[in-house]
Amino acid sequence: ILLKSSLVKASSSTLIGSLPCNSGSKSDGLANWNAPDAINKIWSVLIGPCLVLTVVPSINGKRSLCTPSLLTSPVALLFLPQILSMIVVGIAWRWIYAPKGPLNSALDFFGLEQVSRAWLGSFDYALPFVGLIGTWVMFGFTMILFIAGVQKIPSELYDAAKVDGAGAISEFFNVTLPNLKGEIVVALVFTVTLALRNFDLIYITTGGGPGTSTMIPSMFIYKKAFQMGQVGSASSLGIMLTLMIFT
Repeated sequence: ILLKSSLVKASSSTLIGSLPCNSGSKSDGLANWNAPDAINKIWSVLIGPCLVLTVVPSINGKRSLCTPSLLTSPVALLFLPQILSMIVVGIAWRWIYAPKGPLNSALDFFGLEQVSRAWLGSFDYALPFVGLIGTWVMFGFTMILFIAGVQKIPSELYDAAKVDGAGAISEFFNVTLPNLKGEIVVALVFTVTLALRNFDLIYITTGGGPGTSTMIPSMFIYKKAFQMGQVGSASSLGIMLTLMIFT
């Protein structure tokens, strides 16, 4: 009850902050809900992170089905990123991606100095490499999800497929994948939600930069409220983002 009342109070305060009576004038308040530049910005920053944080972890999860050895591997170790604080994860990977961090040091050691770069300071590589962090975080969850899904598939289906002459690839696409629709939907929902609500990882690693190459909705709302001083507009966008996450 206390948690619900806190959520209602926070949502009410945000909603009130975006209304005309709290935005200086009626026109300014209503403009918070009809700002084409802000709405376009929200959609533009949604596409990249959602694709990176949704497709890649899901693919990784499905690939785990093709490697039975993972069933006997220390799954708990792969699930470890799920229980770590995202602040810890961000600091650790920022150190790994640093110009003189372990990644560039390893590349230099193997004679690949031309490949080394400031990964989080590159307009081209910042978003994909932050996406790799999200993939690492979600890998254990998607792996366990898909392994559990595979284990509930009746073995008779695979036996019937073998009798019909199906190979491993044919079994995957005609038996395994169709029976994992529920797990795939759950993985997509969780990874999309992560992409939408993620803030601390981007704040710690890139701060939305360089430029706006890693600007995600929550970071955009934060900058709009606390750096640009457009609290009413940020409140409106925050409510819109909340509705998107819960729907």
